[in-house]
Amino acid sequence: MKLKVFMAMIFFLPFINAPFTAAAEKTSPESSFTDEVKTALLACRQQSSPLPRLQCYDQAWHPEINVYQADRPDRYWLQIMEQEKQRQSGDPVMILKTFNTEGSAGIVMLTVPGNGNYPARAIFAISCIENITRMQIAFTAPQGKGDQMLEMHADGKVLTSRWFWRGSGYRLEASRGLQGIAEIQQLFGAKELVISSDQPALKDLRFRIDGLKQALEPLRQACHW
Repeated sequence: MKLKVFMAMIFFLPFINAPFTAAAEKTSPESSFTDEVKTALLACRQQSSPLPRLQCYDQAWHPEINVYQADRPDRYWLQIMEQEKQRQSGDPVMILKTFNTEGSAGIVMLTVPGNGNYPARAIFAISCIENITRMQIAFTAPQGKGDQMLEMHADGKVLTSRWFWRGSGYRLEASRGLQGIAEIQQLFGAKELVISSDQPALKDLRFRIDGLKQALEPLRQACHW
């Protein structure tokens, strides 16, 4: 009797197991992967360090988040816009503010609206953040990528230099370090800065910078130049 029961179980076992196998194959997450996701996941296996590997898997699983974040402006753009957002009607054209942030040595920033208007289509900014001096022009929409040649006209002086699009194209930034500081110093004594470029967003941008050297004194002390 036991032998008959055992033989019956062996006979029906493939039929009992088949639906579960089919269901497992049907619900396997890998079957729903696109070729791009599969390729990305395979590439992640080549990462030897745990943290980069986890980040790689996260980006592979959620590529739409990556695309969304890539189109967003960065924190430096947000700092410029936040300062101009707080501008009052009686404020001077050039605003310089000092404020602290978590985990940093503090920020000193000067902002000037383009063409003397607010809200402006572009904002000229010089900042000292983490002991690094930055000269930038921020826009309300992305305008370019890569590098950008432009001319700065400051009351007869013409300075040609290469700038760089940052923050998904929302922000144009000059060279940092000694070269960037030297370019800022070339603007001292001028009343107006005029930008000349073949880029439509930059053409004939004007910023009032009368008294720039004096206005930047706290920033220069903060960044030690």
